[in-house]
Amino acid sequence: MEITFNESFASNLTQALHQPVIGLPLDLQLGDLHRFENAQAPFWTLKAQYDQDATSTDYFSDSIQKIKEVQAAIAAGDPLRVWWSETPDDLSGFYWLCDQLKGHLNQLSQVKVPMTAPKIGETLGFREWANLGEIGVDEIPQYLPTTKDVSLADRQVYEYVWANQDWSPIRIVGETLGQYPIGVPDWWYLYRLDQLSR
Repeated sequence: MEITFNESFASNLTQALHQPVIGLPLDLQLGDLHRFENAQAPFWTLKAQYDQDATSTDYFSDSIQKIKEVQAAIAAGDPLRVWWSETPDDLSGFYWLCDQLKGHLNQLSQVKVPMTAPKIGETLGFREWANLGEIGVDEIPQYLPTTKDVSLADRQVYEYVWANQDWSPIRIVGETLGQYPIGVPDWWYLYRLDQLSR
């Protein structure tokens, strides 16, 4: 089973590989992670209000259905290949998947796609993508040779990270200010975290 956390990239992968791909629209980089247990969680209403592609019920049902497909493949012992990058959503999704595999011996392989690549042509430079969905169908085959197995030991480390990512708002703000010192006061970040977690 091919898995990714970007629905546009899942569509491109399906075309490039000529096989089904699960695109998990989990948005794990923000919001209350208990929302997958509650169709009435404010996250679903908020997403429907601003994304406007579907209703809150549709978003919840679609996410749960795809999670169940992955869980069924895990329970059946199917080999899995996950396509991910260093974007927050992909990274969180990869950790989540390793946690889902806890206690299972499925083969897990990964294709970790870089978000920058040399641009060769009339002018030299770098191409940069915001997410995997920006990578075209014809560009995907070049990443297949980079497929690597994820060892059980590595899976357990990522699983541990997922299980222990309950950072306090103060720590999150501190890390953010340390990495992005753009002059925004800490109280503003605390306010935004409070709004995102509702």
